[in-house]
Amino acid sequence: MIASSSPDEAITVAVTFRVMPGQNAAFERWAHEITMASRQYPGHLGASWLRSGGTYHVVYRFATPALFNAWHESADRARFLERLHPIARLVTDENLTGMESWFELPEETGMPAPPRWKMVIATWIGVFPLLALLQWLVAPELTSLPLVIRVMLITLVVVTVMTYVVMPRLARLLKRWLYSSS
Repeated sequence: MIASSSPDEAITVAVTFRVMPGQNAAFERWAHEITMASRQYPGHLGASWLRSGGTYHVVYRFATPALFNAWHESADRARFLERLHPIARLVTDENLTGMESWFELPEETGMPAPPRWKMVIATWIGVFPLLALLQWLVAPELTSLPLVIRVMLITLVVVTVMTYVVMPRLARLLKRWLYSSS
């Protein structure tokens, strides 16, 4: 698991479990118990569980990567995971940066996000030409506005266009590279 980029930054973790047929009640007891155990660790900021058929998802947060690692590497958590084997299997266990939604492919739901370094490069590939175009075409028309308003408008356009237009297309275009193992 990759830790958060800043030692003081809260870390969000998403975990998916696939429950064995007929084991939902046992899994739900296990999920409640592991959640209660994780709350005993310093820095725990909460957990939310979702169920979809035989698949369960939990999103939980810790105040810092170090506090998260204390829980993640603990003997307590290891014992809970050992108890999991007869009732379910862990499908994904990943921390989230906030950029993952730009890389979700509707036709490939549940696919883990690409490595951060690839998300940075792909985002730059989308932002650079868009920002250059806006600076060339739009920024000269906004010179009469205060700097803060100009920056606010340009960033609003960049974030909106990146989220709804550029990144969905760019993620599909770069899919093979983004999701390759190298």
